Amino acid sequence: MPATATTITFDEAGAAPSLFGNAEPLTDAYASEGITFSGGWEILDQDGNFGLDALSGRNFLAFNTLVAGVTNELTVMFDAPVSSVGGQLGSRDVISWTIEAFLGDVAAGSTGVTNASNEYTPFSLTGSFDRVTILADRPNGVLDDLTFGDPDVGPDPDVVPLPATLPLLLVALGGAGLLSRRRKRH
Repeated sequence: MPATATTITFDEAGAAPSLFGNAEPLTDAYASEGITFSGGWEILDQDGNFGLDALSGRNFLAFNTLVAGVTNELTVMFDAPVSSVGGQLGSRDVISWTIEAFLGDVAAGSTGVTNASNEYTPFSLTGSFDRVTILADRPNGVLDDLTFGDPDVGPDPDVVPLPATLPLLLVALGGAGLLSRRRKRH
């Protein structure tokens, strides 16, 4: 992740409830960070019976499709394009996750990961995008330590790096020239 990456641990607001009935869907709690959410996922305490502990603190972002209004797809929207996004996805069940990135309405990248039972699996995408969807093929799971980066991080696009093989080629040609010159003298 870039040097200006922001990480959301879902512990920033303090203690969270363990049950969906006691929590609210996450929407704009992180709007000041330039990020909003939709899909009905809620910040819950790790005691919510998801088969794994939170990675940073006690909270994670969770879904359970048996709860009204909660889907197995999370949409993450950024106020401005970002160049990277990543995090940890997990569940008590084995889940195949599909992560897709968009810039406007144009697909900008995708990846898929699968977590083992009661384990997290990392995911990451790079590019330029302002929206990411995370889709699970099972009815419940969690996201923790969501990280996203600034598109201005990286080399100046006007600077073209010199290929590493060019200096080596020049040294080799110079050496061959010296060797040829010595042979002519002898």
